[in-house]
Order: sequence, then structure tokens, then C-alpha cells
Amino acid sequence: MLAGLLLSAGPITPAFASNITTYGAIVSHADTSVNVTPTSADSTATIQVGAAGWPLNVVPSGQASGPLALNVGLNGIDVKVTAQDGIATTTYSLLVLRPGPPAVTTLPASALTANAATLNAMANPNGAATTAFFHWGADANYGNTTGPVSLGDGTASVAIHTAIGGLLPGMTYHYAVTAANSVSTVTGADATFTTPAAAPTATTLPASAVTASSAALNGSITPNGAATTVNFQWGTDTNYGNSTPQISGGSGNSPVGITATIGNLLPGTTYHFSVIVSNSVAVVTGSDQTLTTPAMAPLATTLPASSVTAGHAT
Repeated sequence: MLAGLLLSAGPITPAFASNITTYGAIVSHADTSVNVTPTSADSTATIQVGAAGWPLNVVPSGQASGPLALNVGLNGIDVKVTAQDGIATTTYSLLVLRPGPPAVTTLPASALTANAATLNAMANPNGAATTAFFHWGADANYGNTTGPVSLGDGTASVAIHTAIGGLLPGMTYHYAVTAANSVSTVTGADATFTTPAAAPTATTLPASAVTASSAALNGSITPNGAATTVNFQWGTDTNYGNSTPQISGGSGNSPVGITATIGNLLPGTTYHFSVIVSNSVAVVTGSDQTLTTPAMAPLATTLPASSVTAGHAT
């Protein structure tokens, strides 16, 4: 058995007691190796020290072992005490945690809608208290960040899921995860997602430039991320019966003004009209509007008299 066990990089937990055979220790990231100093309770015993799972080297009681390399994360060290008879053995196990920079992986986004998405990633704290957040935006300059989330100080990967909103339909967005601990700050690879398009919107506006025989029909549409076509339907009642040629309304996310001129109208007549917009998601019709052409002054033509006699004429 041992009478003492020391680690060059700091204390072990719990405090050493000969009847306790399993210990832990946390060192700094700068500690790339450690030395172990075992002291035997029996001067005739043999002590061997080495990385767990690897051949052990003999270390004299009360002397430091050679340097034992530490990887980032958990490192096992075994101290084996063999009695003089060569049969009785006791092995003390030491688990040393060397913190490292967080390891991160940006994963595909999920739950995509026209206006929202969930950003996903994995991050391993690598033994130091770690927080993580996402950068996101319309390009790789990002411009937006999510609130930080705590990932703890473990040595296993932790899933990160953060919902974002206020997005525009049919737009491509960039994002990346960043994790930070006392060792370093690490940003994952850039990833992208594209929101699906949404149904367009349509608003029929009052007509303008109304004359006895023509008028300009007006409307406003928003494509909402997909290519749109637009036209007006019009007629003397809400069955319409006439339509203007289709034109492109674009594919953006801002309102677009639409105007179409119609002719061959009758004076003093009320006409109904509405704007129609369609994209790959839906066809949307704006509300019905009316216009009334002004009446025209009556036409009068004086013609030559006929059947003229001395006392009568037509």
C-alpha cells in the first residue's frame, strides 16, 4: 500500500488515504505533462507508474516519476504497488483532467418556416466552463447574435438548439456557432439555410386617371420570396369578365406598386376591379374596388330644314 501520493500539477481529490484507491485532479491547459510521486508504506514493495492501459515504469518510493504526457480531456494514470512476495498488489487510479479549447460543429438548421428557423450545433466544453451562441445574418458578416447558453464543464459533446425569428421568406441566411471557455474561443464553420417562400399579398388600390372611356387600375403586391405574376380582373360587376395582361411582380419581400390602363369604357358607368397575384405557393386576389366613369355631355346637331312651303317647314 501507499503512504502518500503527490501530483506535480496540483492537489488530488479526495485527500490521500491509503485505503482509497481512486482519485481525480484538474490541471491547467498549460500542463502538457505531470509527474507522480508515490511513497510506499512498505520499503520492500515495488512501485510502478504509467498511463492507464500502457506499460508501467518502476519508480522508487518518495521519488517523482518521469513526465507523463497529458492529452486534452481525461487522462488515466495507474500507480501499482507490488508486495515483496510478488503476489499481493494494490493499484491506485488517478484521473487527471486537462481542460482544452471547446470543440464545435455547426449542424444543419431545422424547423424552417418563411419567418423562423432553429439553429443547431454540437460543442464539447473539454473540461472548462463553456458558453456558446450563434452568429447569423444575410451573409458571412452575420450582424446578429443569439443569447449565450451555458454548456457546463464536461468532456462530452452537448447539443445546442436556438430558435430565431423575424426572417424574410425565400431568403438565404448564414450562421455559425461560437463557444468560449477559459482556454479559448472557437467558432465553427459557416453554414446556410434558405427560408421557404410564402403566399404573396395583394391590395387593390383606388383607380386613377379616370375618364369617360379609360382608367388606370392600381394595386400593391408583396411577392414574399418567390417569382410572381400580376394582373387585374375588371368588369361591370363582381363577375368581372375582363382581365389585363399578366406582368412580373418580382420575387422580393418589399411591396411593389402595380398599374394597368384599361380602355373602351362607357361613360357614366360603374366598373368593378381587383388585383390578382400568384407565386409558387398561392394565388391571392385583392379586395374588390369600383370606379365610375364620368358622363359625357349630350351631342346635338342642327340639320337643314326640309319640306319648306310658304306657311310650313320641317
